[in-house]
Amino acid sequence: MNPSLAWLGLPDDADERDIKRAYAARLKTVRPDEDPAGFQLLREHYEQALAWCAHRMRMAEAEAVPAMSDNAEADHGGEETWHTEEHDADERDTRIARPPRVVPPIAADEDVVRTILRTVPPAAHTEPPVRPARMPPPVPEGSPKIPPITAPDPQSFVTAYIPQAIKLSPPQLEGWLHSREDLWSLNFKSRAGQLLLQSLFREPQAIGALNLDATLRFFGLDHAQSGIDPLQLHRLRSHMQERHELLLKHKAEVLPWGINAAAFDLDTFLAWCSEHAEEGERNAMAAKLYVQPALNAAAVRERIAPALLQRLSSGRYPLPQEIATLLLQYFNVGSVAQREKIDISDLPARLHMRWLMLPKNIGKLAKQTREPSEAHDPGAAKRRLRTVTRPFQWWRILLICLVPRLPMRLGMFLWRFCGGVPQRLDGISDTRTARWWIGAATRQRMTAPRWFITAWRGLVVTALAGILSLYLHLFDPPYPPRDAWLPVTLAGIGSLLCLGYLTLVSVMLWQCQPEQPASHPRITWRLCFVPLLCLIGGSIFVVTYSLSSHPHVDPADAYSRAIMYSQFVLIPTLWFAYMRFRVRNAERKSWSMPSNLVFGYFFLMALVGLFAIPLLSAIVALGFWLADLLKQNKKRKEALRAKAA
Repeated sequence: MNPSLAWLGLPDDADERDIKRAYAARLKTVRPDEDPAGFQLLREHYEQALAWCAHRMRMAEAEAVPAMSDNAEADHGGEETWHTEEHDADERDTRIARPPRVVPPIAADEDVVRTILRTVPPAAHTEPPVRPARMPPPVPEGSPKIPPITAPDPQSFVTAYIPQAIKLSPPQLEGWLHSREDLWSLNFKSRAGQLLLQSLFREPQAIGALNLDATLRFFGLDHAQSGIDPLQLHRLRSHMQERHELLLKHKAEVLPWGINAAAFDLDTFLAWCSEHAEEGERNAMAAKLYVQPALNAAAVRERIAPALLQRLSSGRYPLPQEIATLLLQYFNVGSVAQREKIDISDLPARLHMRWLMLPKNIGKLAKQTREPSEAHDPGAAKRRLRTVTRPFQWWRILLICLVPRLPMRLGMFLWRFCGGVPQRLDGISDTRTARWWIGAATRQRMTAPRWFITAWRGLVVTALAGILSLYLHLFDPPYPPRDAWLPVTLAGIGSLLCLGYLTLVSVMLWQCQPEQPASHPRITWRLCFVPLLCLIGGSIFVVTYSLSSHPHVDPADAYSRAIMYSQFVLIPTLWFAYMRFRVRNAERKSWSMPSNLVFGYFFLMALVGLFAIPLLSAIVALGFWLADLLKQNKKRKEALRAKAA
């Protein structure tokens, strides 16, 4: 029974008048202005029912054609009419299950037959008559040309099925399948169903699970004897249902660039993606891609993939990282890049960086690159972006380095902008500029930009102090010469202390680095650094005390002078050894308040002793160094044991 007739409440033999009456009755309750969706569903069932009624009438006329043709052949004296092979095949299909016509034999009079045989020449009845060839009748001049009748193509059915299955409901899809005349042939229906299922396995579409079930039921592929793997079919069903839910959730529609695959313009498509793509809208973009007819075929996407890789690599179309990753996966660009030996692992991140540089996304850039203690300031982010993207020029670098904390902020801005991978800044910022500001913000090791910035600031401060001292010496005579040059002296000492502090920090960071492979030559220098400094400090004490021991010099003064000179080396050595042990063996323990007081008391006593006895400072430094060596050796053995297990 036809589903549209059943939906209208009519029997299978209803005629056109009954269908129109049922449609008019339903139209009284379903108004277009009140229920557009219900009216559209009523209209579709009405049209499908009329199509089914017209088809039934054509089938009835086709059954009456053979009898009429036989009578016509008798009237025309046995003249044959011209038919194509396709027409003969259709006629045979219409005569299935109809018994052949049986003509009763006619009794012949023997005398009449003999008389006829005497009158006919001998050659006339010895040779069979030549049957004229089947030639098409002549076409009158000026008549329109009739296109040749061609067999239906299963691939054309698959192409027409996909958009209908995406947008129609299960009852509507069943009605559409029943109304297609090419599927009334059992042979074509079987071939079309197999080809459709192969196409869906090769390229899943955004078809709902209920529509897929209705399709399998229509083609008779919903049983175990169909030869389809149930597990693979279940996976296909789930995957297409996910795509279908995305379409229902985001209500995607066909866009102008996605109508025709032959006229698909990649530049227009990428420009639209770059303009409408938003961060966090991966599912919405996926739904829009799934619904475009121009991108339904996998062969079309494979043809577009090389050009897409070239366009995205040029950086002309900035995209959010997740949207760029979606495009690379949907068009299978990874296989093209692997074939051409192109690394695209950082391509989505680079496109995301260019997308953040767009004027409309400055707020997102400020949110990503701001420091935890800073407020959300898109204007500051815009200024920093303009600064770090300029060419490397020394005069600009020198001026910026004089502003407190600005070099560090520019370096952290670049570090957060590139996600901790400075190589991504190639093509966005000058390489020298990027390395300079990132080096100025590095705190894990001592870099050349940090040394330069400290020395440059110290030099500028010393020069300004020198100008002040010169002014006091020349234009303010009451100041004595020693007091007049005091500002430049203090500025120079402060600059040297800053450089000394940077030196100590750089050496401390070098000592706190993790262990390198044993074959690395730097491990020996880092391992022997603390004992070497202890030896140098002890040597300074011995040499200074020996040189200061004269008969006219007090031994206590000589001892104090030797302690002071040696402690300049031994106290930093003790600090290096302690920080090396603490950082490389980070094992914190909870202490109670009495324990902290006792520990503080002994620490102060030990500190006094360390300053008074140089040998004690060296012993404590070597103790920390030896403890770190033993712990690192223990960790190395445990790691080797775990690796062997």
